[in-house]
Amino acid sequence: MKKRTSSKPKASFVLKRKKARNGPQAKWGKFKENLFQPVDSLPLGIFRFLFGFLLCLEFLVVSRETFPYSYIKPSFHFTYPLFDLLGLKPLSQPSLWLIFDVLKISTVGIMLGLLTRISLIVFTATFGYFFFMESSVYSNHYYLIFLLSFLLCFGHSGSTFSLDSLINKNARREQVDYWELFLLRFQICVVFFFGALAKMNADWLIYAAPLYLNLVKHFSFLGYPLQAKWMAVVLSWGGMLSDLGLGILLVIGRCYKLTFVWLCLFNGLNIFLFGLGIKTFPYLMISTYILFLPTPLIRNAMARVFNGPLSKYVPRLAKT
Repeated sequence: MKKRTSSKPKASFVLKRKKARNGPQAKWGKFKENLFQPVDSLPLGIFRFLFGFLLCLEFLVVSRETFPYSYIKPSFHFTYPLFDLLGLKPLSQPSLWLIFDVLKISTVGIMLGLLTRISLIVFTATFGYFFFMESSVYSNHYYLIFLLSFLLCFGHSGSTFSLDSLINKNARREQVDYWELFLLRFQICVVFFFGALAKMNADWLIYAAPLYLNLVKHFSFLGYPLQAKWMAVVLSWGGMLSDLGLGILLVIGRCYKLTFVWLCLFNGLNIFLFGLGIKTFPYLMISTYILFLPTPLIRNAMARVFNGPLSKYVPRLAKT
């Protein structure tokens, strides 16, 4: 007798195929595919404008004297290894002042979206030259500025919400590849997670030394002195949990109102406590949230702001 065979696949075989489709390799392939999916270009354009505006504020107003004092006026520079590896040398002070003027002009180009890619490349090159020329005045704020400007050089942030998109129709893009947003989002999440990781030590969480020694013992609010050690500990734990919590919320991509309120309160407290000591860093971190918001929410908000004749400057602004 012939042995009857079933046309249905065995359950174990189906299970193995299902696991293969959902395995790490399949997920990685799906992730790479998603990186090149088109997404709305408006969040990227708005962030470029905000980034450029804060750069103008940073180098034309806030640090117009302190930046040259730290990077131009010293007669000797403690250079980074990368600076020496590239064969670069600190130039004379007149040349450094000229580079600084070029840097300031490029920030205006970034903000307006005029010759956007060229402005970004010029700014990244000039600012990177200064940053890697002097290591004694390292600032994580400046390091983040360099990383963000470097990443923006590869994208199409000038394709919308820019003068380039008004002057040249060929430069307009209603959509960009998702990787342009992903790289910036990933960089911002890294800032929060590493900010939390750097605070997970005894000096910060148990002794609260950084806040107690540098701020709390000299600070008072509404006549109430904040010299108490417990206040420094509370603020230290709050800073660590805020960095960690905000990083998680940004990765999850939900609870937008809670995330925005928390982000504003956290950075607002930093501004209140440290003032211009941290320059435009808190405002920069708040502005990055535009990259994580749903596009319909952004377009609805922008349509209300740019209602009427101004709506033509941003293609399809009123559409959701």
